[in-house]
Order: sequence, then C-alpha cells, then structure tokens
Amino acid sequence: MSRDVITVTEVNTIKTVLEKMLEGGIHRLPVVRDQKPVGVVTRHERLRLMLKHFPQVNEK
Repeated sequence: MSRDVITVTEVNTIKTVLEKMLEGGIHRLPVVRDQKPVGVVTRHERLRLMLKHFPQVNEK
C-alpha cells in the first residue's frame, strides 16, 4: 500500500503551507519544482515563519 505524498511548490502561500502541515499532522513537507524536490519545510521552519509573519504571537 502506498500513500500520495503531500507537497507544496515555491509559489504556495505561507497560509497554504501551514494549513497542509497542520491539517495533515505533517512534520516535514517537501517543496517541489517541476515535480522534482528542491527543499523541505520542517516544524522548525514552520515556527520560524509564524514568528516572522505573525509577530503578535511573540508578544507578552
């Protein structure tokens, strides 16, 4: 049995990437260009993106 791999492209929005990771319980999300892997978004990267683009999360 095989599973379809969930991927994103370089043009996907941060919102799309975060939604796919959260909805699918995904910790590492491959980034593809022309159906070839060019990178990966990890949980660490997801947190970094959230702090960068949603600075209010970091406020006390």
